[in-house]
Amino acid sequence: QALGWAVLDLIGESIQRSWIDPLAECDTPLSCLQNILAAQLDKLDAKTVELGCLLNNLAQEMSPLDEGFRQRLDYAFRVWHDVIQETLERAQQKGHIRGDVNCDESATFIMAALEGCIGIAKNAQSMERLHVCNRGLIQFIRSLQSQ
Repeated sequence: QALGWAVLDLIGESIQRSWIDPLAECDTPLSCLQNILAAQLDKLDAKTVELGCLLNNLAQEMSPLDEGFRQRLDYAFRVWHDVIQETLERAQQKGHIRGDVNCDESATFIMAALEGCIGIAKNAQSMERLHVCNRGLIQFIRSLQSQ
């Protein structure tokens, strides 16, 4: 259990470096979000396609078995969600995305889509499937923009 929780701590540090810090320091929130997604795709390699996302794998396997894991995993997902939601809200305040966009729901969808993209690529063992799915996710984010 202690080893698993240490892994979750490392995942939390990765979320901090990959998502929270870059989005917190960004003046153009929507562009930064798109850039981070593109950069994440560049970081994903054949090992990711082979094994999937560690956070999602742990959530799928451990959440029903161990309440401590479930709570820690939920916390990691909430932190990740919240930074995406806050980024979308900043973009909305700046007029970069439409006023009718529900930032909470969009943040949830972005996370779920990204995790789903990795899951689909893992199942197909296809980097191309990951690229196609990620392009669709970026297209969704662009659809939020104000006209």
